[in-house]
Amino acid sequence: MQATFYRTTDDVKTVNKTLRQTDTATLRPTHNMDVLRPVFVVDKDGLDLTSNYVYIAEYQRYYFAKLSVSPAKKIIVECTVDALMTYATGIRSCTACVIRSESIGKPTDVIDASLPIHQSQVTTTAIDLGNPIFTTSPSHGYFLTVQGT
Repeated sequence: MQATFYRTTDDVKTVNKTLRQTDTATLRPTHNMDVLRPVFVVDKDGLDLTSNYVYIAEYQRYYFAKLSVSPAKKIIVECTVDALMTYATGIRSCTACVIRSESIGKPTDVIDASLPIHQSQVTTTAIDLGNPIFTTSPSHGYFLTVQGT
């Protein structure tokens, strides 16, 4: 099967990675093929070993790639599927409700206007738990948010 090799320096959590093509090659799968974590032997001498990313058209998937040379002087490509890049079109076209907080760890009583609940449906209750047992200072507390019917 044919593969296109790339080099990327983008964070693994990036959906649309910037790819610089480094090479192309024919791959042979090794024993027990796993489409999510496949291992291949490369049928090419002189493959660019700086490649760290590969697209395999037959599987229609992008993979993070780790290239190494075996003791028999064969190039081995160990892959891990990149679900973000593989399914980037679907991810970008999906709609979702994202819950936001104005600051991490410091929630407020301000209702996020983007949430599909009305102010009349919100009930806030404060319960004094006394001195928390898991902290060294009584100024640390707990904040519990429950949304449901």
